[in-house]
Amino acid sequence: MKKYFTFLILLLSFGVSATEESPTGLIKRIQAYSVHGDVFISMETNGQQCSTGYFIDKVSPGYESILSMLLAAYQANTPISIFAYEDQRWSGTTAPVCKIFSVVYAR
Repeated sequence: MKKYFTFLILLLSFGVSATEESPTGLIKRIQAYSVHGDVFISMETNGQQCSTGYFIDKVSPGYESILSMLLAAYQANTPISIFAYEDQRWSGTTAPVCKIFSVVYAR
């Protein structure tokens, strides 16, 4: 019984964040901010929960690789999909802008 409760406590202690995948498409807008280094991205069609767009902040461990992929996709007009955390919203706006988890090139 003690093992059961220990397992249950461990299971409940892990946070679960829902992610949303954007429709595959082209990047419409990239906007960088100088104060904190945040980057805002808007697709031709954003996801339902992240209807205004997506962001990546400078303190994210994958910031440089995500930004590199986004810039390359924007310049080459390469279709992408963005996976974003629905529950991690950008403090730079009250509009639904979600934190990027992953970027995927699509052909």
